[in-house]
Amino acid sequence: MSTTRTLKAIRGWISPTTRVEEEELLLQHGDLEFAASLLTPRSRTKQFPTWIVLHGLTPSGRFHPTLVQFSRALASSGAAVIVPEIPEWTRLELKPEVTIPTIRATLKALKDHPLTNQGPYGLIGFSFGAPQALIATTKPDIANQLAGVVSWGGYSDMGRILKFQMTGQHEWEGKQYRLDPDPYARWIIAGNYLPLVPEFKDAQDVADALLHLAVEAGNRQVPASSPSYDTLLTKLAAKISPDRKELFELFAPRSDQEIDIAAASQMATRLTESATKVTPLLNPAPYLSEVLSEVHLFHGRTDSLIPYTETLLANTLLPRDKIVSSTITGLFEHSERGNRLTSVFQEIAEATNLIRALSRVLSIV
Repeated sequence: MSTTRTLKAIRGWISPTTRVEEEELLLQHGDLEFAASLLTPRSRTKQFPTWIVLHGLTPSGRFHPTLVQFSRALASSGAAVIVPEIPEWTRLELKPEVTIPTIRATLKALKDHPLTNQGPYGLIGFSFGAPQALIATTKPDIANQLAGVVSWGGYSDMGRILKFQMTGQHEWEGKQYRLDPDPYARWIIAGNYLPLVPEFKDAQDVADALLHLAVEAGNRQVPASSPSYDTLLTKLAAKISPDRKELFELFAPRSDQEIDIAAASQMATRLTESATKVTPLLNPAPYLSEVLSEVHLFHGRTDSLIPYTETLLANTLLPRDKIVSSTITGLFEHSERGNRLTSVFQEIAEATNLIRALSRVLSIV
């Protein structure tokens, strides 16, 4: 059965025009209402096994093209898929505390919907939503309704990911790696928290400019490291107070500028301290040992936004008996298909491993 589902999902990914029915829902937690997309297979004559999918920090939210393609492929496998909109995350606000009430409201809506089964359900989190999905399963009332949770392209330690974002450096088991980072995440983190670092409390103009950049990158859906942003970077830098222009360029240099690695590393430390002091849930590491659900981990080997070493770290922090599978693949980067495989044979091997992992995931609901 899982093989059939997997083949259907792959066909749905390759041919996203495969017919899937989509319904707009309005969910509620407390006094707040939020929208959600419910996708189901073309045949709507039964109750379907059901997945909850959390998007990441992006202005397009549940309508991000890659997420839409993935959700339609998942529905093509014979499942219902619900993707709640998280308005705070579409506004690029780092508010992990909204995750648990969002999931609880979504679970309640699924219980009441005629096309979804009564559980247990699957939960998938992408990017920023990945560690937050894992943290949500530390709550027994949520974990008891789930068959498993999937983390795709998530991070495990705020300090590590911000150091990578600022310097391109990451490590695993003492081995150092270097990769040119996509600065999208550092723009969002600094845009939310830079003025909370005591020595930069007057840097709201820098924070606002960095959030402007992140929104632009999210809307363009072009990697934030692209030289195509140089003109915008120059315009925004010109509006920054002269005594803070160097600070702005530390986060957002043009493609012809070099970053001061020592200053960037120090900034990563200071920003991590301030951000996690105000919002402890930004750092998943202390919570992962308390996860109650079975976990499947996925990460792209060439991911330049969140390095794959963050998923390797998750393997050491999660309860060992909860990790069902962990897959590092060269076929996908953060939210796009990778293109750096070195041979046809390697691609075949990567595809085989990915299909096996997907089959295990699809069999849980």
